[in-house]
Amino acid sequence: MKPELEQYFSSARLAPYLLPGEAADVASARYQWNLRLAEALLPSLSRLRTIKALRNRIAHHEPIWKMTPTVDEVHQTCLEIVSGMSAAAAVELAKIDRFSSVYTNGLKEK
Repeated sequence: MKPELEQYFSSARLAPYLLPGEAADVASARYQWNLRLAEALLPSLSRLRTIKALRNRIAHHEPIWKMTPTVDEVHQTCLEIVSGMSAAAAVELAKIDRFSSVYTNGLKEK
């Protein structure tokens, strides 16, 4: 292993990328690939954290009208994520989704 890379991969965070008997260049490429993957996934993970934050506020009976992003923006994010996962699921969700009506008009008994 190259001396400058040996110290690099000796940290606990990077050691798993260096397999026994493997060249440090291969481990470095694997690490760089993981970094690029994380950068690509970060926007999606951020969107999921926003959804989780809304879920937690609701579960803990905290006010949701003061949220940033707003509840309707989080709802739109949910629809986009479902649509990206499955077009069929998005169609079925659209059939039962009452959010816009409830958000605009409140709950009204039929």
